[in-house]
Parts: sequence; structure tokens; C-alpha cells
Amino acid sequence: MASAMEQEAEMIADEWQRQAQEKADEHMRHVEQEQRLCKEKAAEEYRRHVQARNQALEEAKYERSQRMERVTRTALTELQQKIDSANQELRRQAEYRNSLSCQIRENEKHLESELINIEKKDRPHTKKGAMFKDVMATRYASSPARTSTNPVHPFRRLLETTDKKKPLHLPSIG
Repeated sequence: MASAMEQEAEMIADEWQRQAQEKADEHMRHVEQEQRLCKEKAAEEYRRHVQARNQALEEAKYERSQRMERVTRTALTELQQKIDSANQELRRQAEYRNSLSCQIRENEKHLESELINIEKKDRPHTKKGAMFKDVMATRYASSPARTSTNPVHPFRRLLETTDKKKPLHLPSIG
């Protein structure tokens, strides 16, 4: 009997040990499951955090690009306005220069006509007196007798040899 009791005690001890082992195993499984759940939860939380951070970075990047686009658009608009203003100023200056040129031409014409009027007023109202000698020389130079084709003209040779523009002194017939 003692051996049966020892066997039973051994069986009970084995049963307790097995129950304790199962309890320990169950506890270990429970702890491992909690750790796994904590890890999964932490991983999910980290994934959400990374996703939120990436989304925030994307939004910040988009905002920066939008801001840069607005700044560029504003700068281009201002530059275009300045160019238009400069072109308008250049046109205004060109028109002013043209109007000054026209005014200068008009003033020159006016001064020239005034000068002509003054010269006309300064001229005497009568013709300048002409000397008889000068009138006769002019008449003689333009007279058809100088260009006469008469072969018997008394001074024909003298007329042909002398220059028509030089005054001619005819010999006196006595």
C-alpha cells in the first residue's frame, strides 16, 4: 500500500506538475499573445504615424508648390505690368519727341518765312539803276547779230574768236 500511495502521490505530484506546467504554458501563451498584440498595436500605431507624417509632408510640399506658383504668378504679373508701363512711357516719350520735332520744323519754316519777309522788306522798291554800258553789253551778248550766219558780216571773225561771255570792244568805224 505504501507503494500505491507513493504511486498515487507521484501521480498527484505529476498531475500538479502537469497542471502547473499547463498553467505556466497558458500564462506564457497569454503573455506572448499580449506581447504580440502590443507589438501589432505598436506597429499599427507606427504605420499610422508614418502615414500621417507622410501625408503632412505631402500637404506641406503641396502648399509650398502652390505658394511658389502664386509667388511666380504674382512676380510675372508685376513684371508684365512694369514692362507695359515702360512701353507706355517709351511710346509717350516717342510721341513727345515727334511732337517736338514737328514743332521745331514748324518753327524753322516760320523763321525762314519771317527771314524771307524781312529780306523782302529790306529790298528797295525800285529797280537798281543800270549803267548804259552794262545794258548795251547785255543786249549785245544776247543779240541775234552775234549769232548771225551772214558770211559778209563785218565783225564775223572777231565775234567767232572771242568768248561770248567776255565783254566785246568793237572797233570804231570812222
